[in-house]
Amino acid sequence: PIVRLICAGLSAILCCCNFTTQSYNHGKLLNPGEGMVTTGFGWKRTSHIVNDSTIFMSDPYNAGSVEVIELYDTIPYGWLSLCFDYRLGFLAEYPFGKGAEIGFHLEQSIEPWDDDRYVPVDGPPVLELGGRLGLADLTLNKSIYHHNIELGWIVGAWVDNGWFLGYFGSWEMDRAMPYAGGRVVLTPTNLFGEDIHIGDEEELLRYHNQSWHIRATAGLTILLPRLPMLPDYFSPEVSFYAPNYGKEARYGFTWNVGLRFVNGL
Repeated sequence: PIVRLICAGLSAILCCCNFTTQSYNHGKLLNPGEGMVTTGFGWKRTSHIVNDSTIFMSDPYNAGSVEVIELYDTIPYGWLSLCFDYRLGFLAEYPFGKGAEIGFHLEQSIEPWDDDRYVPVDGPPVLELGGRLGLADLTLNKSIYHHNIELGWIVGAWVDNGWFLGYFGSWEMDRAMPYAGGRVVLTPTNLFGEDIHIGDEEELLRYHNQSWHIRATAGLTILLPRLPMLPDYFSPEVSFYAPNYGKEARYGFTWNVGLRFVNGL
């Protein structure tokens, strides 16, 4: 019984979305020693499967004939997505011509309205650890094309983890950098989104259902006037996901805005 209670508690705690929705990779990397903090805000729509167990007497003349029927319902949700992202530049040229940077991305989704629904938060935050490898710049008429390769690790639950590989590029034009790119993701198992019995600890501890999806992103980074306490960059973006955005919707969109600070306030 104790093991069952622990497994039930862990499955409730680790009921998170298993991939991030905000990027802000505008192709250009930081110089060695530079740091950048990004606070992001976004909006997305998903759906959750809610379990409702009903107990009834299958035989009214037999007091021991009790059955439990598990009913599942799909509930749509709109989420406010919040992120904290930190990047640090540490190489100037190697390995591919424009250096490298490392960092982490922490993202949490909450339901912005308290309407007594089933899921007030979309599980614990999703954590990514990764690096970006800069490729040599290209000069295009009145702009400079910056691009990089990103790769990293998505910290999952106790059963497995996730991985990603992507490419992003931007066109730097005076004070604006439109950017675009894509990422291929192997997501960790999302235990909350699966039809597993919480009381079956053996199934819960060995269950694996990783999935692949792609994230295509387009955005615009705007260089702001350098003023104390205000961000250095403003970055609106939109992302598209397929084919495993959710159990009901195979694809989906998110809209995000990032406020970026170079080397602190």
